[in-house]
Amino acid sequence: MTANFFYWIIPFIKILRMQTIRNNEGSTDIIIQPTGNLAPQQVFHVKRFKILGGVQIGLGGILVIMSLVQLIMSLNSILIAYNIPILICSGWFVMTGCLPLNMSNNTESSLKCQKIGFMVCSVIGAAVFVPIMFSLTFIVGLFHLFDEYQNDWYILSYSIAALSVAEAIVAVISASYCCCCSPWETSSQQMAVFMSSSPAGMNFYGNEIQDTNIRPWMDTTGKYSTAF
Repeated sequence: MTANFFYWIIPFIKILRMQTIRNNEGSTDIIIQPTGNLAPQQVFHVKRFKILGGVQIGLGGILVIMSLVQLIMSLNSILIAYNIPILICSGWFVMTGCLPLNMSNNTESSLKCQKIGFMVCSVIGAAVFVPIMFSLTFIVGLFHLFDEYQNDWYILSYSIAALSVAEAIVAVISASYCCCCSPWETSSQQMAVFMSSSPAGMNFYGNEIQDTNIRPWMDTTGKYSTAF
């Protein structure tokens, strides 16, 4: 009687297994992954950073040219010791302005690192290099002002001092925009949805799915078969 029971139940088990395989063949896997691309709002902030960087490059370039002229005119005087640091400070502003020009529009992580670098360099420029530059150019201007042979060069020195103040204002605006006006979160990443039909017994990545519910058993005839 037991043999008759297995004789009738085995065909039903095989039919059920074939139906399960057909259902697996028609299954669809959905995977949501971040694309790494910046949202439109972040791209807008990148453009603002580049504008601020361009302004710093423009002011820094003018300061470099004016400082270089002042340095050349003081090669044979003690004022060269003042003009060399002024030229170095001008170069710092150009370097700071170049940082946002390299900001990527594709990855959020690189944008965050470059934004931090731009903010730190702007703060250092406004807090350290501008006061040094302003003080030295003011001293050089006094030398030229009271020099009866070169009394017209003080105009160049005080022009450099005035531009250094303008550079400090732009640097403070840049640092404030980096710190307060642009988002730091990475939640603005765009998401992409991938859909793929998986073959029977395979997942989305092509790996075979092991069915742990299948176990061998022996029927009354002594032959091995499989069942759920």
